[in-house]
Amino acid sequence: MTTTEPAPVLPVALLLCWVVITMLLWAMAFYQAPEATPEWLLRAQSACFGTSETGLPDTYGWMVLAMGPLSFLAGLLVAMGHEVRQGVTAMLSSRGGQALALVALSSLVIEGIWVTGRIDAGLEVATATYAFEAPDGLPLDYPRLNTKAATFSLTDQHGAQISPESMGDRAVFLTFAFAHCKTVCPVILTNVLQAAAKYPAEKVKVLVVTLDPWRDTPRALPALAEHWGLEDNAHVLSGPVDDVLATLDQYNVPRQRDEKTGDVTHPALVYLLDGEGQIAYAFNNPNVDWLSAAVDRVLKPASLAADHNR
Repeated sequence: MTTTEPAPVLPVALLLCWVVITMLLWAMAFYQAPEATPEWLLRAQSACFGTSETGLPDTYGWMVLAMGPLSFLAGLLVAMGHEVRQGVTAMLSSRGGQALALVALSSLVIEGIWVTGRIDAGLEVATATYAFEAPDGLPLDYPRLNTKAATFSLTDQHGAQISPESMGDRAVFLTFAFAHCKTVCPVILTNVLQAAAKYPAEKVKVLVVTLDPWRDTPRALPALAEHWGLEDNAHVLSGPVDDVLATLDQYNVPRQRDEKTGDVTHPALVYLLDGEGQIAYAFNNPNVDWLSAAVDRVLKPASLAADHNR
């Protein structure tokens, strides 16, 4: 009497575990965090995969997503290739096994479609151009506002309380952004920081008030400042939700928040404060040259001359 050798269970179980772990890994990498996402998950996502301005993983993240699953699968096939084939064949010979395989395959297809959509959206951001509407220099007759800057006190990445008054007589770029913004914010922050970098740190400061105080809490600001590459002359600010929202309202920042995802639609608004408690200029999506020209008009000529002679 011939006895049938039982199909190996462990290799099939390991193969199914590989499928599940791979799906979880890719889901975590492309997950768009809603407002209620725990901070530990956001930190884990950032540490494991990184995030570019497109919302896609960085180079290291792509390596993790590709090499991690492939190396596990290669090791499994090298060590237990024959047993895996036996187990899969046996599984597919039963209706229950066929159903399990169908569920696994369907899940992979569904997640593949979802990931493809996320990648396409990221590539659209990467290829989009945020061209400034008026590439010429700042017009001589560009309106200077000279309106009083509203006061506020918010916490920066160092835990210090920052207000317009604490900037003293320096020119200050005041703009608004948030960590999960992948379109407008990276562009306007780059322009503001490049413009500020043209001047001595003791002459020009940058204040960035978060548009998302629910997720950009004071505890999250150090990592956010590092991600944005903020130097010593730049401060990202947050605080109690009501205080941040009041600040945004005081500066007439138009915005619309998606309650499900926490994302905020907003313009690329930049104010330049003149160091005397006044809003000198207001811009929407300014380029670096415009911002630099505005600073030149705000700073005293004698101060500029002294700096250039150093």
